[in-house]
Amino acid sequence: MSVLRAIALLGLSVVLIGCGDAAVGSWELDAEKTIALFEESAKEEEGGEMMLAIMKPMLESAKVEIEMRGDKTFTATSKFGPQNDSIEGTWKKVDGGYELKPNDANEQTMTAEIKSGRMLLAPPGAQDGPTLYLKKG
Repeated sequence: MSVLRAIALLGLSVVLIGCGDAAVGSWELDAEKTIALFEESAKEEEGGEMMLAIMKPMLESAKVEIEMRGDKTFTATSKFGPQNDSIEGTWKKVDGGYELKPNDANEQTMTAEIKSGRMLLAPPGAQDGPTLYLKKG
C-alpha cells in the first residue's frame, strides 16, 4: 500500500469516527451537578428536604458509568452503597433523546437526552422524578 493511500484511509477513518452520534462514548455520574438538581427540586416538593438528606450521601459515594457504543449497544454499571448493578442492552434515538432498552426483560427501559454536553438520564419510572447528570468520562 502506498503512503498516499494509507494517509487517505486514515483521513477517511477519522472523518467517519467524527460523524458518530453524540451519545457514543463513556459517561460517568456528575455527582455535583446531580446533587445540585436534587437540592433545587427539594425546595419545591413537600418532604423534599428529608429526601435530600437521604439521597445526598448516597449520591456523593455513588458510581454510575454508561458505555454507549456505535453499534447501538450499551453497558451501564452502578454502585449505590452496597448495591452493585450491571445492565446491558441496546439504545436508539427517539424524539430528540435516547431510549436505553435492557436485554433482560425484567429490567425497565430508561430514557436520556444530551444537553450542553451532559447526558441527563431518567431511570425507570422517573417521569418527573430524579434525573442523573452524566459527563463524558
